[in-house]
Amino acid sequence: MIHQSVSTIFLCVLSFLQMATHSVTHDPLQSYLWENRLLIIACSEAELLEVTSTLKQASQGIAERDLLWFVLSGGTLISNQTEPVQMGMHDLLKQTFFSEQDDGFQLRLVGKDGGVKTRSQSLDLDQIFALVDSMPMRQAEMRAMSQKSR
Repeated sequence: MIHQSVSTIFLCVLSFLQMATHSVTHDPLQSYLWENRLLIIACSEAELLEVTSTLKQASQGIAERDLLWFVLSGGTLISNQTEPVQMGMHDLLKQTFFSEQDDGFQLRLVGKDGGVKTRSQSLDLDQIFALVDSMPMRQAEMRAMSQKSR
């Protein structure tokens, strides 16, 4: 009887540790690695409509470059991601890519490798597209697309 109780307690503790380890090591940003480039923008509520409108108008160029965008404004998070955005993503993006010293409009371009490629205080999609198109991984993607269309 004591042996069975100890075994039960051991299994409960082991299960708890596995759940705790999974929740600590699970990083929602990992799911974007090698799949998407991220455009993360923090702006004021007054800029929100203009920023999202500009991004939506450039949807073809954004899609061609595997870009997902996330716009943070106050407590709001808007994205072009087709799946629902995970709970806590607003705070995770803010903590990961911006500091408390960052104020006003802030933009971060994150490559498929997870590295921040540029920081800016303005949204210039032509400049962002040119930067993305100059990246070696994007160059390989464009070559592969042109070979498929032949």
